[in-house]
Amino acid sequence: MTAFTRASLIDQARVHALRDAIVAALAARFADIEVKAHYGKLDISDVMKKGVFNAPGVYVAATRILPDGRLSGADDFEAQMTAYVVAEDLMVAGRRVERDEMALAICEGLLKALTDDDFARWGVENIGEAREASAAPLFTARDFAQGCVYYAVTWKQTLYAVADASFFTGDDA
Repeated sequence: MTAFTRASLIDQARVHALRDAIVAALAARFADIEVKAHYGKLDISDVMKKGVFNAPGVYVAATRILPDGRLSGADDFEAQMTAYVVAEDLMVAGRRVERDEMALAICEGLLKALTDDDFARWGVENIGEAREASAAPLFTARDFAQGCVYYAVTWKQTLYAVADASFFTGDDA
């Protein structure tokens, strides 16, 4: 096994690039909704602090990464991605839209985007289709009463690595 250096880790890393590609693609698709990268789990105390999250907004995070090796020995990874949806009451096209209606509409839009196999590859090479997509609320009645709701849209995608040809030939060159 080769030693890892900081430079080699960065050169070989794919999950951060995947998250950034997802953010770019979704930002283009959801023109008047803020779409940004998020660095971990969403916390309601952060949502309630004004200025931390804009509503409506979608905040994309890599929330779980698992090795997913194949017979070829390739270093595949399964990335579980989460798009946190934050919404509050607002005016849309001259009518008042309640926070839960807006959040559910955004969740539906995200789920539709994830079913488009071409779009949901985010312009990334060697990636599988989005699988096991779902949306679920993450807020309580107290959170709702404070004026904001948030949901999580989650899915999994495999980042495929191209195996070294020596695996198949038995050469160590």
